[in-house]
Amino acid sequence: MELRDYFKILKRRKYLLIFPFIITVLAVVAGSYYLKPVYESSTTILVGETNFLSATFSRIVPGEERGRGYDNRQEQLNTIRNRILSTSYLQQLIDKLDIPISEDIKRKVTKIHKEFPNISELELARRIQIDRIRNQIRVDFNGSDLISITSQSSSPKTAADMAKNLADIFIKESLANELVGVVGATEFSDEMLAVYRKRLRQSEDDLRKFQQRMLTQSSDRDSTVNGKLNEINSAIDGAEIEIGTVSQKLHNLKTYFKAQGIKDYNIRYSDSLNTMKFEALTSIQGLKELLGKYSWKDGKVVLLNQKSRLLLESIKFEIDKLVRKQYRKYNPTTQQKIADNEYLTIKLSYLREREKALKAAAEKIKSDIALTPSLRQEQERLQRKVDDNRRIYELFSEQLAGSQINQAATRASAETKFKIIEPADIPIKPVSPNRVKLTILGAILGLGLGFGAVLSAEFLDNSFHKVEEVESYLGIRVIGTIPKMDIPFSQKGAGRIWVIFGMAITLLLIAAVVYLNQLN
Repeated sequence: MELRDYFKILKRRKYLLIFPFIITVLAVVAGSYYLKPVYESSTTILVGETNFLSATFSRIVPGEERGRGYDNRQEQLNTIRNRILSTSYLQQLIDKLDIPISEDIKRKVTKIHKEFPNISELELARRIQIDRIRNQIRVDFNGSDLISITSQSSSPKTAADMAKNLADIFIKESLANELVGVVGATEFSDEMLAVYRKRLRQSEDDLRKFQQRMLTQSSDRDSTVNGKLNEINSAIDGAEIEIGTVSQKLHNLKTYFKAQGIKDYNIRYSDSLNTMKFEALTSIQGLKELLGKYSWKDGKVVLLNQKSRLLLESIKFEIDKLVRKQYRKYNPTTQQKIADNEYLTIKLSYLREREKALKAAAEKIKSDIALTPSLRQEQERLQRKVDDNRRIYELFSEQLAGSQINQAATRASAETKFKIIEPADIPIKPVSPNRVKLTILGAILGLGLGFGAVLSAEFLDNSFHKVEEVESYLGIRVIGTIPKMDIPFSQKGAGRIWVIFGMAITLLLIAAVVYLNQLN
């Protein structure tokens, strides 16, 4: 067959091609108006990575060193999709929007309840409802930090409410999940800190009682050592009382300066004052060694204490002289208070160093007391127990401080990590049905049906249309033919008019659908 033969077939079967085309397009366009419209609304969330801690703090604070690789990011985004479409989130959405169970779900539950007798009808209805809502929601990722939540519904307001509330649920639950880990770590550290604080105190009490018992037993053997220790303890008590008195006086002086509006009350030290202060503080260092060998009333100890008192008196005299020289603008009362403040500051440092030296001397005397091997082993065991409990206590103390810092940083970063950059709006036109696409598909389908009808008619047609077909079938040559006679237009024009009219109606209908969609 040649190409013009195909045109002849189409011309001969034009009605089988045109009528299915017109009928299909009209049916598709008319049927689209019976479809329920579907509206779509979406919201976009920015998932950022914030870190309020420096690199140094991130290494110190527990749980702050996290992977930032591409694979981890993709895994996090996939986890987010599963969370948003999870039954828990969708159930919260249903409860928040108060979405009722539709009648068709109830009818379906009534039919299938016999297959699942162990599940209540309400539970079955909830599962079907959640599955349908899950099919109406789509979660997409734009780049590596943008999440798009899209919802579909027959109501434009419901579509917008579903997208908006699901985004709010996701952000709220994400903030809670960000904090639950660090809160748990803080609570655990706090509990363990209390446990080991109690153990540390108990072990220290046990060691102290053992040492006191040993001191009591050794006092019978060596009354001199016991008396020396009592003298040192008495001196320690006196130093503690004097430290408290000096601290209170300094507090009163600072209150006075604040009330008078005096901010500049620190004097400039002379070389002699610096030298005397250095000698006073360093003279205490020999007190520990002297008390380990001699009693408190020994001449060397008395001489050292007398030297320290003379140095303090000299320091006071030098401070008075410097204050009168440097603060002439103040009255004598204020000058005296400035001098007292500076002297008491130096004396407080001296008293604290003296207290440390006395305590060190007392510990040295205690450690020098002779013990039997078994008692020494017991003392070492108790000391190791104290050291172990103290080390663990300090570790949990650091862990608690780090967890508290991490909790504060996580709370601050979590509040800025999730941000809605495109809120869900109420759609003004449905996304389905798309009548332009349906009309085009209908036209394609109509042409397909028309061509199918033409081919079917041709295959079923046994009549002859060419001379060659007659000669082939009869085996003889044709000696003459009667040509086709043209029928006047008045006789066959009606059929052509109907064809042209149908095609015009179809084209107008397609144009109207396109125009209406552009208006919407």
